[in-house]
Amino acid sequence: MSKRRNKREKGLFQDWKKALVFAFLPFFLGIAAAIIYLYPGDSARVKSLERVEVQTEKDEQALVEDLMEEEKAGDFLEGGLIKGKISLVLDDVGYEKDRTLKFINMGVPVTVSILPGGQYSRELAAVSVRKGNSVLLHMPMQSEKNVTDKTSEFLLAVDMGEKEIIDRLDRALSWVPGACGISNHMGSRFTKSSEGMRYVALYLKKRQLFFLDSKTTAQSVAPFVFRVTGVKSIVRDIFIDNDDDPAKIVERFEELKEIASQNGMGIGIMHPGSDVVDLIEKLVRESLFEGYRFVTLSDLLAGS
Repeated sequence: MSKRRNKREKGLFQDWKKALVFAFLPFFLGIAAAIIYLYPGDSARVKSLERVEVQTEKDEQALVEDLMEEEKAGDFLEGGLIKGKISLVLDDVGYEKDRTLKFINMGVPVTVSILPGGQYSRELAAVSVRKGNSVLLHMPMQSEKNVTDKTSEFLLAVDMGEKEIIDRLDRALSWVPGACGISNHMGSRFTKSSEGMRYVALYLKKRQLFFLDSKTTAQSVAPFVFRVTGVKSIVRDIFIDNDDDPAKIVERFEELKEIASQNGMGIGIMHPGSDVVDLIEKLVRESLFEGYRFVTLSDLLAGS
């Protein structure tokens, strides 16, 4: 009888252990799931952060290329880790080819602003469109000092009527196939003219193009005129290479990143100078590691 009682007590003990295990099993599974979610090991999110710990120059080069491919696809640093969006615009395109192609092929989305009448204007517009970048007509406009250059036959002046302005816009736009908007080349005088800018705004509205104000004067009426006429417009934040000293370019690029961090986005204009594109490419690579995303002006306006 004592043996049967011991056996029964042992069975009850085993049943109690099983009940205890099943009672606490959901609790432990919940903890495990939480740990996996917060510390996902080899998940893509952790990899994207751990990848920056590279050991060799070769590893770093491969990583940069990988980041640029992800950036081009718009997949880099999702989930609230983006520090800010930066849109780089290359002005005065059309009369030089090699450095412009290097800018276009940096591996991140960019915008090119192309002058009419240039030897390479149409070719570079076509290449940029194929790459998925934004292409603008860099429209010559009258400056305070009445500066003239190779594009003078297209220049918009304050004493012109609507018909002549439209004619010059038509001719200039034919040099930039695939343009999604225009920006002003010079224009410190013309962009202060409400009448002249209204003609431009109505022209763009009819063709569903947007306007980038290069802001060559603080008195530009472009933002007001385009808002009233219902045309999308945007204003640049910084001229990156006003001073071609490399140290000054780095300083201006840092300012652009700070603007992007504070406002969510920043627009920097640069030019195809001999050393500028090489330096900008290096700064872009560094910025990718820091969490900045590069977008075209079209994407910026679309809120992507």
